[in-house]
This record gives sequence, structure tokens and C-alpha cells, in this order.
Amino acid sequence: MKTALLASIAVMAMLAPPVFAEQTPPASEVPYAPYVRDWTKDDEKPSTGNLPPEFFSADTQAVIDRVIKAYGGHVAIAASESVFAKGRMFDFADERYYTYMYYLAPGGRLRTDLIVNGRTNTQVLNGWNSYQGIQGLSRYKTKGLALKELTLKRTSLTIPLLLSTGSYSAAYLGSASYEGRLVYSLLIERKGAPVLGVDVDVKTGLIVKVTARMEIDDGSLPIEWRFEDYVQLNSTMLPKKALHIRDGVPVERFEILRFSPGQVMSDSLFK
Repeated sequence: MKTALLASIAVMAMLAPPVFAEQTPPASEVPYAPYVRDWTKDDEKPSTGNLPPEFFSADTQAVIDRVIKAYGGHVAIAASESVFAKGRMFDFADERYYTYMYYLAPGGRLRTDLIVNGRTNTQVLNGWNSYQGIQGLSRYKTKGLALKELTLKRTSLTIPLLLSTGSYSAAYLGSASYEGRLVYSLLIERKGAPVLGVDVDVKTGLIVKVTARMEIDDGSLPIEWRFEDYVQLNSTMLPKKALHIRDGVPVERFEILRFSPGQVMSDSLFK
């Protein structure tokens, strides 16, 4: 009788569902819960401290004012529209670095020079006189997506000037997380131009990302510019590093080694 009872209990134990001790899931499996970072502490420590006072009452104009102040004010921003910069560009397709220069000038003008195999590949943005070509070989009018991307490159470099002059309409979309930092997100519209998404670092007031969608024959193409490693020159801030992303794929990475802000540009550079 006792043997039969013990056997019955053993069978029931085998058939019963297993019981596991409750365990805490690994951090990678815990559902995401947004929080504000405290940049003075460990990056992973949840906190609501160390934020500028305007963060808690941010609106469109407050964010724009924050950007203008971060770039040195209206006068410094206006002076920075004329800049010569030289550095290098990494081409993700070629997996190579090339010497790179750009000339930024008033009047919506931009010239970029890329030295490839001893020859200069030039792109010029200058209204109807926009062109691209290879030194000593060919030159043709810039149009289509190439013209739109060159225009967006110049616009992305001069967002502070755009905000300073007030030639736009804007909306504050709120705060978001970007690359481990908190950003203000703005939507900027201009007549006859793509709508821009602009992310502003809450801590510094500097622009870290500009996005737009370019209309093409079979739809639209998302374009993104990311900026980092700012340096202060002539009372304003200029990004030393930039990343160009097209349709989610990195295309070019720029590293500027020398800036000359406020430099007078000869008109011949854009002809």
C-alpha cells in the first residue's frame, strides 16, 4: 500500500508543469522606458537634473533663441556666412579618403573641391550658373538630385543664419532622444524648398542633425546631415565633422582640419 502511494506521488510529480524561480530579464530585453539623462553622471543613470531652465517651457521661439545664442548671436552668425574650409572626405563607396575644400559665400553660393587622383572635382551652387566638372576634362550644368543635394548641403551649413534672418516658418515638435542625448526637434518650412527636420542639442543649443526628403521620379528620397565636434571661431560655432546619409546609407564623412571664417570670396570661384 505504502509502495503504491509513493509510486503515485512520483508519477504526479513527473506530470506536473515545472516551476522556475522568477528571474530579472537582461537589460537588453527590458521594454524601453524613456528618461532624461544627467550628463554629469553615468550615461545610464536616470535623472531629471542638469537641464537648462527653458527645457521645461520650450516652444518654437525659445528653441530658436537658444540656437542663435549658442552660435554667438545675430552679428556673429551673419559674419560666418563667408567661410573657407579644408580637410578630408571619406567616400564610403570607394573606401578612401580624399582632400576636400568648401567655399561658402553670401547669395546662396557654395563651391566644393574634391581632389581625386590629382584632379579637382568641382561642384558650384550659384543659381542658374550651378555646375559640376573635373578640372581640365569636362564641365556640365548641375541639375536634378545632384542640384537638390548640393542645395541642401549649403542650407544645412547655414541653418543658424536661416533662423537668425527669420525667412521661414517653424514648429516645435517636442524633445526626442538622439545618439544618447536629448534634442529639441524643429520642423522648418521655406517657400519652394523641402521641409527640414532640425534636431538641436538641449545641452549646447547646437544643431546635430538636419533631415529632408528629396522628390525623385518614383517617390522621395530621405537625406540626412549629421554634425558634431564643434569649434568656436570668430565668436561663432562651426562643425568640424559631418556625415552625409542618403536613404539610410552613409555616403560621405567629412572632417574639417582648417577653417577661415569671414574670408572675402572672389566671384571667379563661383563662375
